[in-house]
Amino acid sequence: MTIRTYNVLAPDGQSTKTVAQGAALAGADVTPAMQILDDAGNVIVAATEDGQAAILAILGVQAPAQHVFPISASTNDLARPTRAIRCNTAGTLTVNTVGGETGVILNFAAGETRPVRVTRVTAMTATGVEGMA
Repeated sequence: MTIRTYNVLAPDGQSTKTVAQGAALAGADVTPAMQILDDAGNVIVAATEDGQAAILAILGVQAPAQHVFPISASTNDLARPTRAIRCNTAGTLTVNTVGGETGVILNFAAGETRPVRVTRVTAMTATGVEGMA
């Protein structure tokens, strides 16, 4: 699975930091003067007053899902990490997260949607499971 990365230009206008899609920036990494660059070095967006909202939005964490796809249990990673998962029936999912946790058991009520960043679903008792990315 390939996760998109972005170059973040520091307030000094000189140094850049590569950040993975979906990553959260904090502390000294978030400043009002920072900018996100595309692969050609063009500014995509400048940060807001607190920096965080623009950074998270461009990294795709707060934006609405662009893809919806069925999920089944597998030993392989999903085609793309999820932003959310919906289960049409009550049950459990055993997942690996974008953060690196493995074998996490999530309990879902029927029709529940959760904002969770998952790379793999290894087991499930719920049915009608949909990923959103």
